Amino acid sequence: MRVAIYARVSTTDKGQDPESQLTPLREWCADAGHTCVGEYVDYETGRKSERKEFNRHFEDAHRRNLILSCSGHSTGSTEKE
Repeated sequence: MRVAIYARVSTTDKGQDPESQLTPLREWCADAGHTCVGEYVDYETGRKSERKEFNRHFEDAHRRNLILSCSGHSTGSTEKE
């Protein structure tokens, strides 16, 4: 399955690191036998609707016919959408 992963952190100065979200998502993709075809990271609040990478991820999903999009949360948990 073709999968894209998305991570967002609100700040870069309070110890938030998108790798804490990306690493488990990459591992999940590999363990499930999926192909990760894109990674998207935003460094801004989730309240902002015009997040560059968030929007690019949906545009790419439409063009590439992605089957699944996964996002991580700064708490380290993962969510499959």
